[in-house]
Amino acid sequence: MWRFVWISLVPLIVTVCGLLILPGLLTTAASGLPLRTAAPLAPAASVAIIAGAGVVAPLVRVPWGVPLVAALTAILTLAAALARLIVSRVRARRAGSADGAATRAPTSRPSRADVLTGLVLLGFSALIMTWLVARELNTPDAISQTFDAVFHLNAVEWILRTGNASSIKCHLESPEGGVYPMGWHTLVALTMKVAHSTSIPLATNATTIAVSALVWPGGCLALASRLFNGRRLAMIATALLCTATASFPLLVISFGVLYPNFLALALLPGMIASLLDLFPAHDEPSAPPLLIPALVLAVAGLGLAQPNAIVTFLITLIILMGAWIMRAVNGAKRGGPARQIRTRIIVCAITTLATVGVWIGVRPPQRSATWGPNNVMSAVIGEILTSTPQGLPIAWVVAVPAIVGAVAAWRRRRLRWLVIFHAVGCLLYLASKTMPMGDLRYYVVGTWYSDTNRLAALIPLGAIPLAALGTCVIADRAAQRLTTLRLHEPGARRRIAYAVLVANLVLLGPASTATSQALHKLEAPYTMNAGSELLTPDELGLIRMLPGLVGEDDTVAIDPSTGAALAYSLAGTSTTIKHIFYHDTPDLEVVDKKLRLAGKDPQVCEAVNNLGIRYVLYFPGRTLHNRRPFSGFVNLPTAGGFELVAQYGRAALYRVTACG
Repeated sequence: MWRFVWISLVPLIVTVCGLLILPGLLTTAASGLPLRTAAPLAPAASVAIIAGAGVVAPLVRVPWGVPLVAALTAILTLAAALARLIVSRVRARRAGSADGAATRAPTSRPSRADVLTGLVLLGFSALIMTWLVARELNTPDAISQTFDAVFHLNAVEWILRTGNASSIKCHLESPEGGVYPMGWHTLVALTMKVAHSTSIPLATNATTIAVSALVWPGGCLALASRLFNGRRLAMIATALLCTATASFPLLVISFGVLYPNFLALALLPGMIASLLDLFPAHDEPSAPPLLIPALVLAVAGLGLAQPNAIVTFLITLIILMGAWIMRAVNGAKRGGPARQIRTRIIVCAITTLATVGVWIGVRPPQRSATWGPNNVMSAVIGEILTSTPQGLPIAWVVAVPAIVGAVAAWRRRRLRWLVIFHAVGCLLYLASKTMPMGDLRYYVVGTWYSDTNRLAALIPLGAIPLAALGTCVIADRAAQRLTTLRLHEPGARRRIAYAVLVANLVLLGPASTATSQALHKLEAPYTMNAGSELLTPDELGLIRMLPGLVGEDDTVAIDPSTGAALAYSLAGTSTTIKHIFYHDTPDLEVVDKKLRLAGKDPQVCEAVNNLGIRYVLYFPGRTLHNRRPFSGFVNLPTAGGFELVAQYGRAALYRVTACG
């Protein structure tokens, strides 16, 4: 039975994968991008289209859903194809060639063997990541017992129920609405619509698995292919190493739960791989004409998932521009045009100013950046050197090759930018762990809420490609020293060294004790028991009974810190509050503070009737983060004016009888 339930996730996972690939790939391919660029950009472009449809829907006055997403995909695909045709004809005229043959840039299409190797390695990584995430979740319909889970699950129900998926006007936090990136939530909601699913936890977990198994390793492999010219050992190492770092994706689907950050960071490796096309070497094909518009669409997808990922992307862009400028300087020293230096410096300066503006503009209010320093510098430096942040068990299979790879990359002018990129991520993490509270800390890491977990997730972005390079260096050195085997052909020694190394990657990576220990720690938020912070088995049992007890138009009063707010997403029951940080209306404030006095205070009944409240969910016991319960819900069974409707263990549903 247990295996059958897991198998039931397969249609949902396949649906998510299709939604992540098809809309974006149609658009990027129509733009004329080569496969090595179009495919890595596709998931971010798909998120932009799916979530962007939510922004467009109120403007065109149609509900968000499959037809609108399909229409927007068709419009963007046709627009891309038309732009490609126009650009092609303009370039042909400029070259004086009717067919445009003289203007075609050389292409470096991957061979069929390279494509097949990439797909096999992606499938291998996908299986491992699916297994790891399933171990962390424990059950297919597991619910994260964390603060943000209330918002993320309820946001999906809000979209499904109202047809409003706008990131500009999200009403879950306040009646007047506010800005909140809905990339994750629209992806889950669209998956449910396409697959005809009715379970938000199942769809959420299927999306988690799909992003972990497809987007993350796919992007890492695309980046490795670009950095190391498709070298097979580097690709094999990357396929294994991207499954061996617990700080991403396993950490961010444990803490928080940080679904938007998880999606955005998973998109980054593929986008960085495509970004490299903007800075080709002299022996590489020039950038496709429509690459920049495609990147802009993908960046929109990043922003609609989690805006802080845009800052990370722009940091990468500036670092690559710095290497671009140095390449022009070196070219000028060899007699090349000096004008290139000035042009590139101007472009880099403008980009840097724009990045500073985004850095400041996308930051949440300072009151939201509440996480403070929590470790000493020496300990944090140790975490950085071992590529194992947040005190997770050390994965030596990543740590040692990453150090070797950093040294090797610094010696190669073409790859120095990768060392700098990794260093910037590590310095941001160091600042979040050690810098004292204040304006400077907020300026440096406030974009990420000063949260060490979000910044810890950046470290694998640089560590994995460096570790892949380090793996190749170690293997090559080992092959050179295997002279005692008396193998006359260097290729034979190399194959033995590679085989031994790959075996060690498997045993010391996803199959290692360190990974198991990390999973044991990170699976805790998905474990439901009588002492759970958010929902206990009794409370979940009562929530599942609600559709048969409460009318569709009836509103249930709840205290969200008890987990009762999840009745909205798990049972489709209308609740007074749908998010723990909801901004109260005057009537809600009365209910929260005085509900138990409904039989004595006329003001309470006035608020109850104004809100249409007919029932109350009473979940006594532990609250999330030990928050103080609403005073209006304390000892509710002893208050007059409430009739018991149903009880499941300690959890109870009461009808309000005091207000007529």
